[in-house]
Amino acid sequence: MEFKDRLRKLRKEAKETQSALAKAIQISLNQVARFEKGEQKPGFDNLWKLADHFQVSVDDLMGRTEATGLPLEKSTNQVISEPPGASGAGPAAFGDRLKELRRAAGETQPVLAKAVGVSTGQIVRFEKGEQKPGLDNLWKLADHFQVTMDYLAGRTDENKI
Repeated sequence: MEFKDRLRKLRKEAKETQSALAKAIQISLNQVARFEKGEQKPGFDNLWKLADHFQVSVDDLMGRTEATGLPLEKSTNQVISEPPGASGAGPAAFGDRLKELRRAAGETQPVLAKAVGVSTGQIVRFEKGEQKPGLDNLWKLADHFQVTMDYLAGRTDENKI
């Protein structure tokens, strides 16, 4: 199931209008509509807001668990309930986790960059918390290290997909 379909399904299960969802996570109604039409995917911050709002993991929300053969159901991961950018989740936590995983794998920044198709400079900025990854890069990095996107972003300590 694609993100747009999963989002619509979760919203309808919650008996929410697009307008109510937009208000709840502080984005525009147009953004919610574009997400559900598949015209736009959420950025780093809005992805966390949506996952937190529906109490699912980012991997579940994005259909990543479906891609790995695991059932799509509400997350059983213990999610850290801090907003993006707080000490427990967001770019800084992501950078720390990325560096930790890279070092544990014995990889240099250039080797990781080549493996996931980004520049070495991006890896450096990710690790320093200076740049947020796009959804595609977050997915590639999580796949590369075989961890959940929630773990990579510091939202949970559960690291297996």
